[in-house]
Amino acid sequence: MDRITTDRARLYCGDCFRVLEELREREVDGVIIDPPYSSGGTFSTMRKGDTYKKYCRSGSEFGKDKSFTGDNMDMRSFTLFLREVLFSARLKTKDQGVCCVFIDFRNLPAVADALQMAGWIWRGIAVWDKKSSRPQMGRFKNQCEYIVWGSNGDLPLERGVGVLDGLFSYGNVPTAKRYHQTEKPLALMKQVVEIVPAGGVVLDFFMGSGTTGVACMETGRRFIGGELDKEYFETARRRIEAAENQTSIFAGGGVLVIFAIDFDGTLCVDRYPEIGEPREEMISAVLDAQRAGDRFILWTCRVGERLEEAVNWSAAQGLTFDAVNDNLPDMIALHGNNCRKVFADGYIDDRNVRDLLGVEI
Repeated sequence: MDRITTDRARLYCGDCFRVLEELREREVDGVIIDPPYSSGGTFSTMRKGDTYKKYCRSGSEFGKDKSFTGDNMDMRSFTLFLREVLFSARLKTKDQGVCCVFIDFRNLPAVADALQMAGWIWRGIAVWDKKSSRPQMGRFKNQCEYIVWGSNGDLPLERGVGVLDGLFSYGNVPTAKRYHQTEKPLALMKQVVEIVPAGGVVLDFFMGSGTTGVACMETGRRFIGGELDKEYFETARRRIEAAENQTSIFAGGGVLVIFAIDFDGTLCVDRYPEIGEPREEMISAVLDAQRAGDRFILWTCRVGERLEEAVNWSAAQGLTFDAVNDNLPDMIALHGNNCRKVFADGYIDDRNVRDLLGVEI
């Protein structure tokens, strides 16, 4: 079994049970896993299908994502499997450590059962609101996934962790930024890992493309990860090593992104020279990205009073910008000049907003 060790991470390419055999007892402070849901359909024949067909939009660019295995169990098999792996994981977890398991509504009861059968004390369920889902007439939207969590024994109030949210609202990772079919948003995982005290060790033996590991690197935690698929393991290794080694030029450290975003037609309906109605979903996506640490430059043809109107209108929507029609100050310092080109990792207008931020306008 391949093993990679860095200053703050230890990564294994292998089966979850073999990974757990490599760990010492009571070595980790928390287990945070996103196992294959064995879901994606109402009937057992649908659940046994290829993960691309179950979880991705047919006929779209989502086909670039590699399918993964282990996602074809019925509920009884899934419960037994998860009980075994969570029992083994509890032996590797310190007393008063925690366990968090992602799942959707179909196998939510199975996870709650497996967690308790493995000896964890069930503490509750947190909710991830994905903000969107496949629409179906006459039904509530299934736009949420869940985090079943518990503790290895008592959970004292004073353990170096503050009051944490139980509801997280983040859209799915946009196509252009995704490494895995069922990848969780980095901003979401940076909040979830806060259940483990800063400096603690987080274990994820279903690490996929490594988002939980990246979240640990960016929040001052250590990480042990395992992944069976060699291609996903290499992706995770690259991402986690980059996050650990990144010396960010931005405040707070970590790997952040700069976007230059257009105004008319993107943040608002195009009624130039007047300001159109706000595009609420677009504004919400920008605010989510800013909370995750991304930075935004307002990039518009407006000048003078019309530019000032746009800035003031944006502020009324809760949007502030790191620069307006200009480079960021730290970019100017880095390059030693302020060239005419606005430096950014992505340039957003009404033609490409879906690919970059996953928003339809």
